[in-house]
Amino acid sequence: MGGTTTWCIKSDGTFDSSAGVFIGSWNQYNDTHAIIEVEQGSHANDKVMAVAVRETPPPPPSPIKVFITQPKAGATVSGTVWVVIWAEGTTGSSNIFTLKADGQEIGRQNAGSSRGPVTLPWNSKSGPNGTHVLQATVVDSSGATGSTSINVIVNNP
Repeated sequence: MGGTTTWCIKSDGTFDSSAGVFIGSWNQYNDTHAIIEVEQGSHANDKVMAVAVRETPPPPPSPIKVFITQPKAGATVSGTVWVVIWAEGTTGSSNIFTLKADGQEIGRQNAGSSRGPVTLPWNSKSGPNGTHVLQATVVDSSGATGSTSINVIVNNP
């Protein structure tokens, strides 16, 4: 007597017959556990009740956190603006930093495994004076993505 038998339960609640011969039923208990009744012998009273734990896949990777540290949000800028970008939570050896102004890409840099700082120039004279949106996006080698944006005020003479 004793020992361990493993049964595989499919996501639809049925048993996977490739795990061995069994006669049984799966009774939902809650989101993470179930009560399983399995007949182990040829007699009606040869049954085992067990609690099964449903394994869930690991959560997806956390998104990358991206920061624009210069210029500051709401700052008044003019001429060539050097935008400083940092990332947190990247993995791998290929981090692509992209900078957009008002939705138009103005710079991109492959920073390798670096999380920053990455500095990209923006010619604020390419548009009219007033409020503009700077958006920084970082994609790592696993495909995880993060972005942030700030508003700046352009005041060119």
